[in-house]
Amino acid sequence: MEIKEEGASEEGQHFLPTAQASDPGDCQFTSIQKIPNEPQLEFILACKDLVAPVRDRKLNTLVQISVIHPVEQSLTRYSSTEIVEGTRDPLFLTGVTFPSEYPIYEETKIKLTVYDVKDKSHDTVRTSVLPEHKDPPPEVGRSFLGYASFKVGELLKSKEQLLALSLRTSDGGKVVGTIEVG
Repeated sequence: MEIKEEGASEEGQHFLPTAQASDPGDCQFTSIQKIPNEPQLEFILACKDLVAPVRDRKLNTLVQISVIHPVEQSLTRYSSTEIVEGTRDPLFLTGVTFPSEYPIYEETKIKLTVYDVKDKSHDTVRTSVLPEHKDPPPEVGRSFLGYASFKVGELLKSKEQLLALSLRTSDGGKVVGTIEVG
């Protein structure tokens, strides 16, 4: 997994950008307690009751994980799960792990985008951090099913650290299933 470097890692670092680190009045972020050599944040994903775009089609599902940084409000593609074949209720074995040096806060938003992979030979699972300006363009061999997003703090403060989020279509209207983050 390739990680975007954001400066030297210090044990007590709070991940404030250097321009704002000198003036704490500009920006207030709640840092997440970190332990050296331990992941800063980990979670697993599962989907339930996904709606197939074509009736009676078995889904081959993949989730793309993106991070919306609170200062820049920029969307960065972080990683993807494996493809789970033939089910409307996939449980992904590939968890999402943010290492201790990754700049993440309770205010950081995580966007989960769910795709149906029609042709696996055209789909590559990305694990590098790539900047995005908008949703990625439709790619050959996959179709968009829905998306959900949450703030890291919502997951940390949730009962049993489990969130059940409604997956919505790109216009934010129709619910096309649920994604569980835990």
